Amino acid sequence: MIPNHPWTESLSVDKETQLSFMINDLMVDVFATLTGDQSSLHTDENFGRRSLYRANVVHGMLPLIFVPVLPINLLGEQPWKIKFISARFLKPLYPGQSCLLKGNIVQVDQKKSEAEMEFSVEVKENGMLLTTGKLIFTISSTPMTMIKNSNLSSDQHNKSLLTNSLNEENRSFESIGNQEEKRFNFRPEQSHLKQLLELIQTGIGQDNLGPFNLLQEPCLEVLFVNLFSTFVGMCIPGQPATFINFQAHFTNEIQLNRPYVFKGQVKHKSEATQSLIEDIEIREDSTNQTLIVKGEINTRVNKLRQKSLSARALKEEIGDWRFRNKVVLITGASRGIGETTAKLFGALGSSVIVNYVQSQKEAEDIVKEIQEAGSEAIAIKADVTDKEQVLRMVDEIDANFKRVDILVNNAVGDFNNVPFLEMDWKEIEKDLNIIVKGAFHCCQAVIPLMIKQGGGKIINVSTLATEIPPSGHVKYVIAKSGLVGLTRSLAIELAKYQIQVNMVVPSTVETDLTQGISPITMNDIKSRTPLKRHATPLDVAKAIASLASSMYDFTTGQKFFITGGNPPFN
Repeated sequence: MIPNHPWTESLSVDKETQLSFMINDLMVDVFATLTGDQSSLHTDENFGRRSLYRANVVHGMLPLIFVPVLPINLLGEQPWKIKFISARFLKPLYPGQSCLLKGNIVQVDQKKSEAEMEFSVEVKENGMLLTTGKLIFTISSTPMTMIKNSNLSSDQHNKSLLTNSLNEENRSFESIGNQEEKRFNFRPEQSHLKQLLELIQTGIGQDNLGPFNLLQEPCLEVLFVNLFSTFVGMCIPGQPATFINFQAHFTNEIQLNRPYVFKGQVKHKSEATQSLIEDIEIREDSTNQTLIVKGEINTRVNKLRQKSLSARALKEEIGDWRFRNKVVLITGASRGIGETTAKLFGALGSSVIVNYVQSQKEAEDIVKEIQEAGSEAIAIKADVTDKEQVLRMVDEIDANFKRVDILVNNAVGDFNNVPFLEMDWKEIEKDLNIIVKGAFHCCQAVIPLMIKQGGGKIINVSTLATEIPPSGHVKYVIAKSGLVGLTRSLAIELAKYQIQVNMVVPSTVETDLTQGISPITMNDIKSRTPLKRHATPLDVAKAIASLASSMYDFTTGQKFFITGGNPPFN
């Protein structure tokens, strides 16, 4: 025990502290460079949009750079070091969200001169819990090494901790072997500590730094822990990873300007949850290989994105369904069901308009495939929630093709699980705007052309969730239910113009939208489906094409169920 030390008065059970911070896109870029974690989920805009989060998210470890501020708020310049740190990542943080980091002392052991703190990260606006964790730190009577910011090296030639850059792996769960390992080398320098301090200053603001205007040894320990993110995002499994939790024990002193080696090894694979437990070691890269950090990582391996069938392959499979000279507009056609539907109509000989709002390159790639397979296609950017953008899109279609024979309202937002009591009405409005308002704008813009040409087909893409609502998806079910009402109402009103309005209603479809559903739930749904598989985008695209064909000229206002044998039975 260290007698009469100030920390004994500063720390007591239930002692609390907190701070606010915000992480912006630039901070994400700096962190990615510093740690070498250039994972697509955080740095690739196109990948982020196609992920289960529908946008790039902040590295899970990035908010933890602020954790050392909590003990410093209580201890001031009293020397201390991190002995243990762990965290569980519950929900993603998006750049620009204002957050609150809270710390609470739960145990003080004066004999060991250490204290235990529980911490959490939550969204400041609504209190949504993002991360929970534990920090054990030891109090020292030895003065802490203080590295003044002004004395730090300004050399910018080596911005990354890594001595060699890593290529992002893209491993499926099945391809990862038990006991498989990966290593990389790194070397912490003063310039890296400076970058870390600048990140903290940016996140919490210069005025809120308090005694943290001096870098202390815990920050060097945080740098080492940040490399857990690098291993998950770049090594095993790499791109398909969702970081679940970690723990790290510090066993020896860390020093600057020395080489270290980071090693991760797969300890356990869970088939049920498609997750990995990996042992972590950080050692000095020297003859004696002194152990510095020993830890454990738990990560889920998401399914690799399945490449859509090419337009040429679809043409060979389907053949000619006599859709030639038809003009088809498909909203939200840059991925998933919309992408496959666009290629299918192209394979059937139709002229296809690929609508998108953000994914320009992907939309243009789809157009190129359709054109190479022998059909006309163009990509048009338009936010379907914006009436003026929709009108401009339809004017462009009219100028190019003089007609619209088929409209497929497919645009959708996300399928994130949000408990009702944590939900904000704005989240419901977002889904209503994309799904219902978007279909409303597109129908109003296209119907005059259809009336003028003597008829047409409108196909709305719904979901079995309106019949059998899953827990945690209130906003999605509300919006899709609104689409049901729009379909039935328009079917009656437009029948006199020979315009048929129907909807396809698939059960679970394996697309980017359903990546957030756990493997256990997906496997359970599959096992309860009589056909023993999930629907594919092609299954849905075929149904859409069927309803759009002349075979269903006497069908309107109906739901076309694609459920693999599951109810309801119509």
